[in-house]
Amino acid sequence: MKREISLYQAALRVSLFAGLFFTLSLAALAQTAQITGRISDANQATVPGATLTITNLDTGIERTITSNDEGYFTVPSLPRGNYKIAASKTGFKAVARTGVNLDEGQVLRLDLTLEAGEVREAVEITGAAPLLEAATSTLSTVIPNQKITQLPLLNRNIITLAALSPAVRTVGAFGGLPVSSFDGARISISGGPPSSNNLMVDGVSAENTTSGGLNIFLSVDATEEFRIVTRNPSAEYGRTGGGVINIVSKSGTNEFHGSLYEFHRNRALNAADFFFNRNRRPDANGNLPKKPQFTLNQWGGTLGGPLVIPKLYDGHKRTFFFFNYEGFELRETQTATRTVPTDLQRQGDFRGLLDAQGRQVMIYDPATTRPGATAGTFVRDVISCNGVQNVICANRISPVAKAVLDFYPKANLPGVAGTGANNFFGLASVPQNKRIYGIKLDHNFTPARRLSGRYTWDRTFRGDSNFYGNSTTPRISAARSSVSTAASRRGRVRTRREPTSATASPASCSARWPAAKSCAAPPAPTPSNTWAFICRTITS
Repeated sequence: MKREISLYQAALRVSLFAGLFFTLSLAALAQTAQITGRISDANQATVPGATLTITNLDTGIERTITSNDEGYFTVPSLPRGNYKIAASKTGFKAVARTGVNLDEGQVLRLDLTLEAGEVREAVEITGAAPLLEAATSTLSTVIPNQKITQLPLLNRNIITLAALSPAVRTVGAFGGLPVSSFDGARISISGGPPSSNNLMVDGVSAENTTSGGLNIFLSVDATEEFRIVTRNPSAEYGRTGGGVINIVSKSGTNEFHGSLYEFHRNRALNAADFFFNRNRRPDANGNLPKKPQFTLNQWGGTLGGPLVIPKLYDGHKRTFFFFNYEGFELRETQTATRTVPTDLQRQGDFRGLLDAQGRQVMIYDPATTRPGATAGTFVRDVISCNGVQNVICANRISPVAKAVLDFYPKANLPGVAGTGANNFFGLASVPQNKRIYGIKLDHNFTPARRLSGRYTWDRTFRGDSNFYGNSTTPRISAARSSVSTAASRRGRVRTRREPTSATASPASCSARWPAAKSCAAPPAPTPSNTWAFICRTITS
């Protein structure tokens, strides 16, 4: 028995290790780049055994390989960044190519030609034209860091730039403030539905499969770049019926860099819309507002570089960190036009209820339901009070219905002629607060082995529009989520709800509805605190 258990445990460990290795490999492939090419001489003859040195100019890390017998070479799993590629061999002049920018998921074909000459002589190529990505059939668009940081983003939502791809069609509240995974990032790629896209952060799935939105929004200053794959995604992506968006977060470099920022918007240069101008009402102080309330502040900072602990550890060319923090507060007024019961309808008089064609809408009495002349059918009489049709007698209106009716405001507009629809205009304040921070660590065990991890914490509060001004409208919508990247890929979501004060107690409920046989307090509005843990490792 002991031997059987040992064999079982050994098999389980091997299976777990194999699964972990496979998962890590996929995560690495989905966010790294590759260089492949051929070394030849001036006569296009192959040059085997040439030494190539690939240097990441941001981190200073070098990788050295040798071309094979046919002069070909491949350098896989390279982090995106700015590179210098140098090739040399005895009897030839050394050649170097600088300004080679690798993007996420790129497979770059780079052929080099060595000229006969002394080794101490060198040929350096700079300022070359953009290189053609001829080693893959994938059709994609890269949104580089330059566009992310320099193009205007009204709500600082990085996914807004996905609209620069011709195969992307925006959906719903696309481009809005990044406060929810149910809006702000929903797009259709190559004609596919929004919920079928594969949205990833650092190579691991991060989409809300219900809405097609992004679970965690990285701030603008924490995003390095992202790629939009619109046709023929390679095998490491998968899980898509539309397209793929892979967002790469920023990493630290061999030098310290940081930033501080503050963005402010208010209503000074805004214009009031048609409905606000037509229906505006005095505020609590009796003043007639000229424009809806709107004040938005977004602030934050970043810091990245080598991880250095004085007298203990020097992470130059080995270990790097990047930290970001962002907060924003929004105070705005939203407007809505609704339909509420008229004063006569509150008393049970529906004689003025008309349809769009001006015909009276009849109200039928459920107490008169009886079998019709045809089998399986039922008929009812038009409701009446003392012989007047479409009027409900006061003694037939339920006390509970009367109490519920008190939660609806009275009409403040005349409404549409005939139907009386759209007879209420509401103004409501909608506060929104957000705090987000993240830390990313990259450690290079060797030039070809790298471990990367990122932790992101996001706390968002969204106030709901209480146009009716009563206690039954949920006014709290808070969510806190954190996403961490660690040494394996597994997922767990835990939700805890914390009740706030109830809108009514059983005692007050019974007092308000004395005729009700049983009465319980309606559920209180509750904030939702959600922690989502997604662990993953990125190796190269």
